[in-house]
Amino acid sequence: MTPGTSERETRSTQPPGRTATPSAWRSLALAMRSWRTASVALLSFSSGMPLGLVWYAIPDWMRSIGVDIRVVGLFTLAQAPWAFKVIWSPLMDRYVPPFWGRRRGWMAVTQIVLAVLGLLLAGVGHHPDAIWVVGAIALAVALASATQDIAIDAYAVVVRRPEEPGAAAGARTALYRAALVVSGGAAITLAGRFGWPVVNVILGLLYLPMLLLSWKAPEPEVRIAAPRTLRDAVWHPFLGFLARHRALEILAFVFLYKFADQLTQALTRPFLIDMG
Repeated sequence: MTPGTSERETRSTQPPGRTATPSAWRSLALAMRSWRTASVALLSFSSGMPLGLVWYAIPDWMRSIGVDIRVVGLFTLAQAPWAFKVIWSPLMDRYVPPFWGRRRGWMAVTQIVLAVLGLLLAGVGHHPDAIWVVGAIALAVALASATQDIAIDAYAVVVRRPEEPGAAAGARTALYRAALVVSGGAAITLAGRFGWPVVNVILGLLYLPMLLLSWKAPEPEVRIAAPRTLRDAVWHPFLGFLARHRALEILAFVFLYKFADQLTQALTRPFLIDMG
């Protein structure tokens, strides 16, 4: 620190060429200047949609129609696929859909499945007789969503150029959270007026523009070949991981990270309903 310079001024001075991190919404504006980063950011909306439905909307729906809080608590187990998606991610690397490439193809498959599941959820009505059907659909939504996350995250890594990750990361966060608001808070509000069948149809149809986006999204400039065998996709990388220091502890952290927190958050809305 030079004479005459305060400690506060020294701490606030940034190194030459380094700028402050932009906000999420400013990053969104920056990301829209490039079709590569724009597609990555917009696809994050598709990632956030199922989470709001399974975490917030379905537990709120079930509790509002009088389902026992213990049963609603069991619904939170439908979130398990998000914690364990690392298990089947190598299979998605090995097997390539027959259309749109390895990343975009899997995105399309999962978005079609999510749209169909939304319509199935609408078909059970506002006050379903078989609660287990709703639970099964919620689990299927989480499984399809976790699979979609794998494809979108992999696509985001390979499609961006080295100078683009900052703006894309902030934009992804903004649209991901916007999707949580739409499928969580907004869906609950609209269901109070129009009923859950109408809301579930709307949520299911929202995946159609996401499917169009997956179709139009650019292919990576550098294509990486898929593993030739299942052993190359699963066994060899797993052995390489186990050779790392404290590998089992890292593996446990990957599986359990935020899982307990997510289970607790899913019961927040039912708790508020009980409190009046």
